[in-house]
Amino acid sequence: MFSYTKISQAIGSALSAPSSIEYLLIAGGGGGTFGGTGSGGGGGGAGGYIANTSAIIVGTVYNVTVGAGGAAGAKGSNSIFASFTAVGGGQGGSAGGSGASGGSGGGAGRDVASGTGGGAPTAGQGFYGGNGAGGTGFGGAGGGGGSATSGRAGQPGNATSANERGGNGGNSLASSITGVSVRRAGGGGGSVLDSAAVAGIGDPARPGPREGRRGWRRLRRNIVTGK
Repeated sequence: MFSYTKISQAIGSALSAPSSIEYLLIAGGGGGTFGGTGSGGGGGGAGGYIANTSAIIVGTVYNVTVGAGGAAGAKGSNSIFASFTAVGGGQGGSAGGSGASGGSGGGAGRDVASGTGGGAPTAGQGFYGGNGAGGTGFGGAGGGGGSATSGRAGQPGNATSANERGGNGGNSLASSITGVSVRRAGGGGGSVLDSAAVAGIGDPARPGPREGRRGWRRLRRNIVTGK
């Protein structure tokens, strides 16, 4: 495998330039959404994930755009290499609202009807955001979709906010394109209202703490994927 700091290094020398390259293109992840007073937002969806090989032509300039992660309540930006575009992750839904579509879909907001609300992914780039919890009372927000699996649905609190559960984000994919296996592009965890409730975990497949923020005052700091 060839590794270059600039695309021009790969194509500027006929002696060292390969005829094809392996690439990994990931867009910016969607932002978790601030649900408002007394309500919680869904987890952000992972940025679109494309891993493939492509033929290249010596002497051709290939433009590269690296997409930024979305701010709270905003979709991630696209990443572009040559003619390939990874679509930014969808933002999580606000309270009572659906997650946005994107590379991977954003999770549904708190109190969305059971089985609905998860954002749709872009074909071949990611997975669905988690659906709403429904139930007879309070319901946790859904987790954002990841590059390997869909986000999990929130769980109902059955009229008690302390019992609700935010859905976990979707799992990331592992790639060894750099020579070391690294997991990338996991979904953000769905948030909850009550400090006694359990928020979703962002990208459960990746080691380390990534619990969604509890309480509406902390939702602005909810996990943003694709970083």
